[in-house]
Amino acid sequence: MLYADPSMRPSSDAIRRGGGGPAALWTQGISGDIPIILVRIDNIEDVAIVRQLLRAHEYWRMKHLAVDLVILNERASSYIQDLQIALETLVRTSQSRPQIGADVARGSVFVLRADLISVETRALLLSMARAVLVGRHGTLSEQLNRLQEADTTAPPPRRVPAADVSQTVPVPQNLEFFNGLGGFAADGREYVTMLGAGRSMPAPWINVIANPSFGFQVAVEGSGYTWSVSSRENQLTPWSNDPVTDRPGEVLYLRDEESGELWGPTALPIRDETAPYTARHGQGYSRFEHTAHGIALDLLQYVPLGDRSRSLG
Repeated sequence: MLYADPSMRPSSDAIRRGGGGPAALWTQGISGDIPIILVRIDNIEDVAIVRQLLRAHEYWRMKHLAVDLVILNERASSYIQDLQIALETLVRTSQSRPQIGADVARGSVFVLRADLISVETRALLLSMARAVLVGRHGTLSEQLNRLQEADTTAPPPRRVPAADVSQTVPVPQNLEFFNGLGGFAADGREYVTMLGAGRSMPAPWINVIANPSFGFQVAVEGSGYTWSVSSRENQLTPWSNDPVTDRPGEVLYLRDEESGELWGPTALPIRDETAPYTARHGQGYSRFEHTAHGIALDLLQYVPLGDRSRSLG
């Protein structure tokens, strides 16, 4: 619900067919501004999942979490009314109970008939929903359990990459005031950190790089975020104000198409304990060096003085 997990969404083709933008949902009273949970139902015997989702919606409202629940009645036209009455009765019963926090929580419940909405509106609902559930596929717990079982299914055999030989990088002799993690170089104009196996900074150590209209910050482990004009008002990538985990807002990956292995030049978010990570922070740049899977990586990040863009070398 909070993230658009592809496991509970329709196929990419179905998502691409849902054009028109949120405005196409306004005729149904749906804003499209908050997450949508869509449940499709065509049999009155499957109303258990609707009842469960209505209870979940009450809980979300109580926690001030804004979500729109859309119930799509897909029963054949000649028998659609009995299911429609049952669904509307469930919704009225749910909403008749006291709604704790309802004065501030947004999010509503909508009961739509498939035969009364256009094909375009239906396609848009499918493309915008964060999760799509189908009544005939069982209860909510049964559908979620099947997803978990699919996640734990063993992946197809892959070529196992050759194991890296653990690397140790000697401390450069020109580092001044070396404290076990880093020291000064280039006559104090550069600070060099070296993170070996199991070594991390006790707290995020960042470099702020900017020109008058554009900038970014980056930490020793590689996390950071980018802004334009104002670092507070115009954040272009996510920033996490967490001095402990230092979650990355920007990530660069390399991927071995044969083995499926992922890694990168920085220690976050994927850490390779068999090889050290070297970061060099200077005035107006940060440089990251790492060797893994037989590939030496060298990442240089800086902002051109007269350009509104960030460069990655």
